[in-house]
Amino acid sequence: MRHWLFILVGVGSIALIILLVSQQFQLRSLSREVSSRTESLINEIRGNAESSTEVRNNVVILASEINEILNALRLPGSAVYFAAGEEANEESGEEVSMYLRGVDALVRAWDDERRGQVIHEAEYFLENRLPSSEYTITERDRITLDISLSAGSAFSVGLEEGSEEILVLSVDGNQRHFDEVGSELVDFLVSGTDDARAILEKSFSMDASLTDLFGGVDVQAYLKDNELSLSETRSGAGVMEIISYSIVRKGRFLLTVFPDPVEGVFVVGGRKVQRSDSVFVAAREQIEAMDVRSPEEIRIGELLIEMRGITADTGFSDFLESRGLSIVDDGREDSDYYYFDLYFGSEQRIGAFGVQKFVGELYLVDHEDVPISALYANSITDVKKN
Repeated sequence: MRHWLFILVGVGSIALIILLVSQQFQLRSLSREVSSRTESLINEIRGNAESSTEVRNNVVILASEINEILNALRLPGSAVYFAAGEEANEESGEEVSMYLRGVDALVRAWDDERRGQVIHEAEYFLENRLPSSEYTITERDRITLDISLSAGSAFSVGLEEGSEEILVLSVDGNQRHFDEVGSELVDFLVSGTDDARAILEKSFSMDASLTDLFGGVDVQAYLKDNELSLSETRSGAGVMEIISYSIVRKGRFLLTVFPDPVEGVFVVGGRKVQRSDSVFVAAREQIEAMDVRSPEEIRIGELLIEMRGITADTGFSDFLESRGLSIVDDGREDSDYYYFDLYFGSEQRIGAFGVQKFVGELYLVDHEDVPISALYANSITDVKKN
């Protein structure tokens, strides 16, 4: 009995030793893995620290440049400071971007103020050189002056984009650049006054002619009969405001009519005419040469042609005749459909093909003209008549 007890104790000891050795190997493996991961983490932290230092150095350089810009422009506002070695003064890239946008805003405000001052000085100069009895000077905006005669706006005085160069536009389309406000500018305005006045008076006369023309009974009747509408638009054309008329059908633009007082002609679509009584003749000729139908109307026309071709087809007629049927195109229609009636014998109407007038679809309708389904539908779907 003691012999077996000795054997069991020996076996247990051996098993315990094996277990301890196995755990030792596992601990060593785990230790190596932990050491490896720790080293990787340390390297990553070191790399992030280097990147953070580089970013902070760039921010310091950028802050220095912002301060130089502020000082050079003599602009108000607090300077931007970043201490290279103090965490408390570190700023993010987003905050720096905010300061840059602030600099842009300050520069734009300063530039607008400076350009506005140039125009203000020009206004003061012109008011003292041009007689107020003939010229009226008003500010269109901070950097543009309007100079008007009794007949309307004749000149604009502004600044060339991105510079302080004076740009003068005349109602006749003429323009001049001036380095400064002076006698040359005044001479240009005075010398162009007569031509500007003549153009403004011509524009007023031409506008009145078009107003009378499009308000006439015959023109209004033509527009109504052809489902046309007229829209009036006022838009700037350089210095002058132009009134144009657009002719539209069911939302589709057809052509525009407007006066060109500089050339002394009326522009009608793609044509130019000299006389106001020729305007609508030219417009009507162009409209009547167009396919002014809407997409739905085009589709309806195609369906009518298709149906008339079917009714004239010999093979289709033979098929109907073999069943005692016939199809009749006698022009029957109502507010919703054009009908192609199907007869059994000579008097019994059993249904029809109906071309819908609003959406351009072909329907099957019964003998009481109640729609059954669209011809091209994959399945029979009940529909209601409009």
